[in-house]
Amino acid sequence: MRRNILISVLIIVSIWVLYPIVHLIKVKWSEDLIEYVAPPGYVNDVSELNETKIQYKLILKSELIAAISQLDSLMIHAKNNNHSISIVGKKHSMGGQTMFQNGVYLSLENINHLELDHDKDILTIGSGSTWIDAIYYLNQYKKSVHVMQSFSDFSIGGSISVNAHGWHPGAGPVGNTIVELLVYTPNQGIMKCSPNMNEELFSLVIGGYGLFGIILEAKIKVIDNVDLKYSLHIMNAEKYIDYYRKNISENTKVNLVYGRLNVSPDDFLNEATLNVYEVASLDPIKSNLKYKPNEFKRTVFRSSVRSTYGKNLRWFLEKNVNPILNKDLNTRNAVLDDRSDLIKNKHQESVDILHEYFIPDINVNSFIEGLKKILPDDTVDLLNITIREVALDRVSKMPYARENVFGFVMLFNQKKTKKEEESMVRITQELIDLTHKLNGVYYLPYRLHATIEQFHQQYPMATKAFELKTKYDSRGILNNNLFDKYYLAN
Repeated sequence: MRRNILISVLIIVSIWVLYPIVHLIKVKWSEDLIEYVAPPGYVNDVSELNETKIQYKLILKSELIAAISQLDSLMIHAKNNNHSISIVGKKHSMGGQTMFQNGVYLSLENINHLELDHDKDILTIGSGSTWIDAIYYLNQYKKSVHVMQSFSDFSIGGSISVNAHGWHPGAGPVGNTIVELLVYTPNQGIMKCSPNMNEELFSLVIGGYGLFGIILEAKIKVIDNVDLKYSLHIMNAEKYIDYYRKNISENTKVNLVYGRLNVSPDDFLNEATLNVYEVASLDPIKSNLKYKPNEFKRTVFRSSVRSTYGKNLRWFLEKNVNPILNKDLNTRNAVLDDRSDLIKNKHQESVDILHEYFIPDINVNSFIEGLKKILPDDTVDLLNITIREVALDRVSKMPYARENVFGFVMLFNQKKTKKEEESMVRITQELIDLTHKLNGVYYLPYRLHATIEQFHQQYPMATKAFELKTKYDSRGILNNNLFDKYYLAN
């Protein structure tokens, strides 16, 4: 009898241990080996849903003088041939914000110079550089970027064009950290702008989606690299804001922080985690950076696609294993060097789509309750919700953070079918309506599913900003799908 019980227990334990392994192996086995590539004469972005025919692609030279000469020639050509120009970074915008039908596709990838002013803690960086470049360059001087988004493989120019935010509490969007920009405008050629010089252009270019000028170079504020200690805090979702106010908002040791919501159908949006990085030492004990892709972590994430078991497994591991794996101190730069390959989708029949909504803290709980009514869906699959504090935007003409807010970053998996596209349109519009009802704002770098009415309702200042475009681009040479849908089409 005792032997039979022991055997039964061993069988149960074996199944409990082996099942997640089998699940992860199955996920890996099902992935495609061939990645999507746009056909010749066409371009696309990371959504793979905006295949667009172009005239040609022009890659600017690395030397600024040579690049400016190229732009001079390009402007003449565009005017004479009535061509539009769209500007591309790393193509992480998902609604055609970096492209235009039959336009010229302008890449700044070679504009990647870096220089640190040690006395003023200001980094001069080419717009084609990535945040990876900035992190590794600054690391040798024990410095770190102040604000960047969650993944380091995005471009500087792209981040400025969407006025990206990160997870540094109280810092606000990246535009708040910019000292000066070097911009090429179709009307006036090369121009410098800052909060105190050509202020109007400065405020238009930051969060201007490449419509007002071509960013060639930025001067950004940097801060000290430090050693950080990680801690994880688990709570009911409705307690998140109260906990944040009491333990994070006034804690000067907190350097980086973000939250997550449980997206498993078994406990949908009821539990939250808060991931906190506090300063442990002002003098980093580690200086070497070496990024290693984490295929196991990526597979765990991908295992959650259209799988309740996978979502539960991921949530369990994040709550119970992450604190163990992150018990050692890490430098701020090492924490920031997180790349999009961590969640990469390797299935050709589907894509991952981002949304983001910015909500005042007093309405966060109401927003979460609203999400519970909208998001459960039998077509598109919600994979992740991250919560990040974003302080007031002090710069942009089209700000999304018009007060201190919390950004809800959502990632969906969507199959490339008409049915799921229709579902995504409906969900997006319902989420925008919910956001507006709660005095929040939706973010513009993603699919252009907002109605024209919703766009102008959420961004009432956009019409005036777009009208100012004629001062810097009177022929409307700089163009993209966002501008076309929400302004030109009216």
